[in-house]
Amino acid sequence: MNNYKFTFSLFLIITIGLFSCVDREFDSPPLDIDLTPDISADQLISIQEMKSLNTPGEDFHEFNLDKYIKGVVVADDQSGNFYKQLAVMDDSGEGITILLDDVELWNTYFEGKEVFIHLLNLWSGDFNGLPQIGYEPYDDGIRLSMARIPAELIQEVVIPGNKVGAPDPVKKTIAELREQDLNTLVTLTDIQFTSDNINVTYADPVNNNSLNLQIEDCDGSSMIIRSSGFADFAADLTPTGRGELTGIIGVFGSDVQILIRDLTDVNLNQERCSAVLSENAIDISTLLARRIDGQEVDFTGDEVI
Repeated sequence: MNNYKFTFSLFLIITIGLFSCVDREFDSPPLDIDLTPDISADQLISIQEMKSLNTPGEDFHEFNLDKYIKGVVVADDQSGNFYKQLAVMDDSGEGITILLDDVELWNTYFEGKEVFIHLLNLWSGDFNGLPQIGYEPYDDGIRLSMARIPAELIQEVVIPGNKVGAPDPVKKTIAELREQDLNTLVTLTDIQFTSDNINVTYADPVNNNSLNLQIEDCDGSSMIIRSSGFADFAADLTPTGRGELTGIIGVFGSDVQILIRDLTDVNLNQERCSAVLSENAIDISTLLARRIDGQEVDFTGDEVI
């Protein structure tokens, strides 16, 4: 018993002595580390310059160019509305979609993160009119499609830089949208969901199907808002009001689209356009009563039906 007490006491003394020697003052991690990669200025080109390298009429273009584009991530995959891709904009306001064969990209390439994209082995093309960059095209059994950059190569091709913050979206009306706005962050003003697209789910969360819904502005212009069935807001209901809607501008054939990043992009809390314009509204019978057989009748004023 005495040996036991002696051994335990000795162990306790040694343990306390060792613990008292441990330096419990830890250095704080540095917060101002510059993560900019060692890329010279003459190796950088703008997204616009990159696009100009495409030969007119070709479906895909291989860059084979030891250059980089520098931009900021303006849409990542955190909400699930963007899948295996990022939208990137540069200082000129041009944007591009980059296809990546991995998920949870937002852990490294989150909104507001600066990136440097090495063009050496990349290709450019478009998906039904939407400019994209990725890996060598392949035959998917129907057509040639752009491949995604393999997961094991992503951090060699898309080099993360500093957190600089996403640029402020440009405010535009639907009528003001142009081809240069594709893949860029835009805020649409005076927007509302059409009357048959209010209080419906953004997408089909049961079958995980994407949906196209219609939005419109107070001038009568309309376009599509597209949402993925895998988005974490797919089951949420669309609002009834009017206001501003922010997202990435896309296109599918002739259909102009906008994809929101999450529900913070939707700020429709004002009175609907129909109520705002009600004082200038006329019904169809009033319109038809102005008809004169055999003549063209010009409409004047600021009326709506």
